[in-house]
Amino acid sequence: SGDVKLSTQLVQNVILARIDSDEERNSIARSDELLQKMIRYSNDARYSTQIEVTKPFLQVILAAYARRSHREIAQNNGVGGEDAARKATDILNIMVQLHHEDRQHLAPDTESFLHVLKAWEMNRIHLDVEKHVDKLLSCMYTLESTGSGVGAGFRIDVPLLREFSRVYGELEKPKKVEKLLNRMVEQKEKKRHVGDQGGINDFADEYTVTDFRNAIQCWSKCIHCDISTSRAEGILHRLKKCYQAGGNSHAHLKPTAEIYSAVINAYLNNQKAKSSLVAQRAKEILDELYDDHHLQVDKTQSKLSNKLFNSVILAHSQNGDAEQAEDTLNTMLKLYESDKNASLRPNHVVFTSAITAWAKSGNNDAGERAERLLHTLIDLSKHDPDVYPNTWCFVATITAWTNNGSNNTAVPAANRVEDLLDKMINLYHGGNHHLKPDTIVFTSVINAWAKSEDPKGPERAEEIFQKMHQLYSEGKNDLIKLDASVYTAALSALAKSRKIGAAEKAHSMLNYMITQHQTCAGASIAPERQSYGCVLEAYRQQSTNKLHDASRDDSPIKAEEVLNLMERNSHLYNDTSLVPDTLAYNAVIVCWANSNVTHKARRSLKVLRQMCERHAGGVKEARPELYSFNSVLNACAFSYNGDQDEKKQALRIAEETFRILRERRYDVAGGAPNSASYTYLLKCYSNLMPIGKKRDQACEDIFHQCCKDGQVNMGVLNALRKSSLKTFYRVIPDGRADVQKLPPKCSANTYQGAGKKGKTV
Repeated sequence: SGDVKLSTQLVQNVILARIDSDEERNSIARSDELLQKMIRYSNDARYSTQIEVTKPFLQVILAAYARRSHREIAQNNGVGGEDAARKATDILNIMVQLHHEDRQHLAPDTESFLHVLKAWEMNRIHLDVEKHVDKLLSCMYTLESTGSGVGAGFRIDVPLLREFSRVYGELEKPKKVEKLLNRMVEQKEKKRHVGDQGGINDFADEYTVTDFRNAIQCWSKCIHCDISTSRAEGILHRLKKCYQAGGNSHAHLKPTAEIYSAVINAYLNNQKAKSSLVAQRAKEILDELYDDHHLQVDKTQSKLSNKLFNSVILAHSQNGDAEQAEDTLNTMLKLYESDKNASLRPNHVVFTSAITAWAKSGNNDAGERAERLLHTLIDLSKHDPDVYPNTWCFVATITAWTNNGSNNTAVPAANRVEDLLDKMINLYHGGNHHLKPDTIVFTSVINAWAKSEDPKGPERAEEIFQKMHQLYSEGKNDLIKLDASVYTAALSALAKSRKIGAAEKAHSMLNYMITQHQTCAGASIAPERQSYGCVLEAYRQQSTNKLHDASRDDSPIKAEEVLNLMERNSHLYNDTSLVPDTLAYNAVIVCWANSNVTHKARRSLKVLRQMCERHAGGVKEARPELYSFNSVLNACAFSYNGDQDEKKQALRIAEETFRILRERRYDVAGGAPNSASYTYLLKCYSNLMPIGKKRDQACEDIFHQCCKDGQVNMGVLNALRKSSLKTFYRVIPDGRADVQKLPPKCSANTYQGAGKKGKTV
């Protein structure tokens, strides 16, 4: 139409609209088609006066594709953006091609490469992103080295190399980051050597300490790399040389505390580095800087900082040297008191690291030493509002008391932990908003009571859980979330309680978790394997309680229901982490063995077979143990309360179970029958077979097999005496049971056979 004229601005707006469109399908492909048409029109004499492809125009398109790539990745949880990045790369290639065709005004510059780099940088899920970044870098080097890009004003500067280094760092490619750092240094030194004044005084085009630090930090992420520490040390050494060689002109290259901290962190993160070596190197660095600090007239120029001290404290903590970690903290406190250097101001981070060192130490006084540090921090906060304890300081101290496990102090560890919770709440109400108790704090206190030896421990743990539940229900603390870890901690406490009704309470709590999870009202409290395991352990503990009525107890039935529920839910949610493990199956077998219900031998065997089948089917966690088989034998041995048919059935089950164990039909952890296996089988003969020749012969045969296996101990001899006096007196003529009266080979594979003398009975 003669009324509508094409223009560069019009086509540009249309292309940008296509790129920015999220609703139109194939918008990227359509925008590319328009761009290709525009390039053709610019070469057509009919439109060349109206349509012109310029570098600013192409830069705008490149920036639009970079934005599109970032937007797609943000909207799709890290996926997408690849198409836009590819189109940006295509445009860059077009610019290079047009440049080679003597259209110098279209030569790509640093901005062009930066746009394409930004289009690719967030596509980390894409496997070829590193390859595309490599190609970009290679293209830059080619343009510069051939000289063709120089005429177009193209020059690789330090800021551009720094951007590529940043992307390689995010991709965790330390070798390439270090290579770019070397390029920065060599490029700048070469300009100084040839007298190129164009960039010598341009600080924006100067490498800095930060570039060296980023390279060291990238190496520190390589936790399994053998050379990460040596490369970090090498980069530090080069920085020192650059600083010393440049005099005042290189003052900005003076190694900082962050640089030394990064080197120490490279040692800390390297899983192949010995902890003693890490601690030694950290101490050497600190000693070097400590001496340098005392030579400084202006203490504000010191290389020491609280971050550096924190790295050293972490190194000593990793080495298990809590004393050295605390000494390092005290050194920092003394320096701060004497110099008042703000960079050495103590904070909750360094205190938490020192407290954690005690938590990991395993020392008997770990709890007391950790709490002493916590109180030091609290005292400091009274005089300096910028120094304050936070939640993690208290959590670390609580962990120190919990891991201590010692009740040698005047007040048991769990009581001290609860006192810390009360202290924290008081400080919070007193104005320290950093100490609002959260889920982790309450859970730590619950775990402390659950692990304590105090008989009231489970009861106190439950009370704290109920208090936490009340705060959550009333909405008085928005930091409290009742997730699976909280419920599992409460279940763990109930599992240790042998009180009547504790198992039922735990079972009820588990059902609540399942119901909440199924209704999507509490997805975060989906039961874990440990949650189910705690309930099964609670039933197992209850079954061993002498006060409960074993004849009326339904613990084994309910325990088996929980076990079957685990299996169903693991299939329902396709969650392999819920598949019952060995401990779960064993708990149910023991529940049956400790009960007085009829047919308990058959029911325990059913669970054992269920476990063996699951393991044979590929469930590694359900590997049967020798303890599993012995528990079934125990169930059989005490099935004497039933009628004669049940006794016969229990004896058949015992002999079959023992035979399976001996023949190793299954992959059993613990291997062949041990002394307990023979003891239980002899008890089966004693309780389930009538007195007579058949019983005597069976006892004699099994005892001879026990001697052959070297498993005779006092338990076996006592069981033999009760099951067959005839066989017993044939073995021990004087009737005084003593393992030492038998040939050594009879007890060679028992604990007694290894050197412990058996007692005479």
